[in-house]
Amino acid sequence: MGKHWKRVIIVGVHVRTINLDPNASLNQYLDFYINKYIPAYEKVLPGVKLYVIKGLRGDNVNSLGVMWVIKSAEIREKYWPEPDGTASEITLEALKKIVPIRDELRKLGRVAQSTYTDWEVL
Repeated sequence: MGKHWKRVIIVGVHVRTINLDPNASLNQYLDFYINKYIPAYEKVLPGVKLYVIKGLRGDNVNSLGVMWVIKSAEIREKYWPEPDGTASEITLEALKKIVPIRDELRKLGRVAQSTYTDWEVL
């Protein structure tokens, strides 16, 4: 690790398939996700930043995803201690605060499938 790194940074890349509501467009879904859901999520889980991503080349061309940037390994372990990504009680309690926003998002569409890999930035 380089001298400038004070702690481990974790980057999670989640590739997602979204089932849209028949009355919703992908642009509506993404607008709500980026401008409403992400700020609320980041507020209740400090140390986590989310970015919506779109595949340009390679295996996931034209796929949508979410890139999670987690400030440290300790924060990742606090929120998702299990190797399979199962959320901790702390995380579940925090996410209860944004249930109304999550429910609004689900009116536009739902994640039908998601795969992920967590990466350590060296």
